[in-house]
Amino acid sequence: MLEVLRKSGKGSKRDSCANASFLNPQSAEHHRYRTQIERALSLIEEVTPGFAAELHSLVDCIAFVDDQASFRGASGLILRGMVMLSPDRDWSVGVFAEELVHETTHTLLDLLSIAEPLLEGDAALEEKWTAPFRPDKRPLVGNFQALVVVSRLVHLFGKFRRSRVASELDWSARAADYAARSKEALEPLDSYPRLSSMARRLLDHLVKPTMALFPDGFDSMYPAPSVHA
Repeated sequence: MLEVLRKSGKGSKRDSCANASFLNPQSAEHHRYRTQIERALSLIEEVTPGFAAELHSLVDCIAFVDDQASFRGASGLILRGMVMLSPDRDWSVGVFAEELVHETTHTLLDLLSIAEPLLEGDAALEEKWTAPFRPDKRPLVGNFQALVVVSRLVHLFGKFRRSRVASELDWSARAADYAARSKEALEPLDSYPRLSSMARRLLDHLVKPTMALFPDGFDSMYPAPSVHA
């Protein structure tokens, strides 16, 4: 697996994993992250049982990678159910939960695409489109996955507003930021003529309604708890 890790390409953090390694399971850092993962799993089960069921069905193991990784999180068919995380020291329980839902969603979409490609045609693979989180240009198929991930995270953040991690971050602002980053990528996907029927349903019934929550609808759908003096 170390060879697979080091062959991982460009990510949101750097261009290569050539110097990356897995954390020693006996290290204090590994123990700290494992504790956070256990809390994150409990949180997901509490606030989004459906996401938790997917995670338990699709993710077989979680591996921690040091700060030389090119990514925050990585998954894919080649990993056969493994999720790799390269956490920052300041990741909270909510952020760990976010990353787990993020990578589980990619795994789910990868499995769906085996039965039928989500986007067909060579044009879907051209790396020329602005991406929500990557500085380099990305293909439409990559942006499609990114927008589905963002949409599910927006709803996760909404659930966090009334959970035990409500005070960790401004989840409303985080949701709005992710949606704003994603809107430029939506139009080329919406107009692409060779979406599968599943991709069209996800776009029309998840991604577009979620993007339409901003700027005003998110706080109405997921109001913060009232504070009484």
